[in-house]
Amino acid sequence: MRAKKPRVAVFFGGDAGSHDLSEETGLWLCYFLPRSRYQVTPVRVTPEGRWQVPLGNLPERGPIKKMLSNLFQVVPSVLPSRGVERLLRRPVDALATVLRGRGTCYSGDWVSPLCLSANE
Repeated sequence: MRAKKPRVAVFFGGDAGSHDLSEETGLWLCYFLPRSRYQVTPVRVTPEGRWQVPLGNLPERGPIKKMLSNLFQVVPSVLPSRGVERLLRRPVDALATVLRGRGTCYSGDWVSPLCLSANE
């Protein structure tokens, strides 16, 4: 029996001032993580702090930039608490974050254990 691949959630986006840089970094991380070895789930944080969490993983092959662009046109942006619910419908084995800028750790609706990036 083939072992299940570990699932990695990649967080990127965030604050408007650094959003584009973080998105580009997230794109590269999704590109360079070997999708043949890992299930990669991208999680986009909008400049307003909402999360876009797809229910599936990226396919093993294909153009990442186009996939992410198409994906986030249809994935709804939700409050972080709802994003956590969507993300944890299936077990997550590892988190990778390239969130940048001020305000990447919020209180209130953000779930504090998932406050993944220190303010810069």
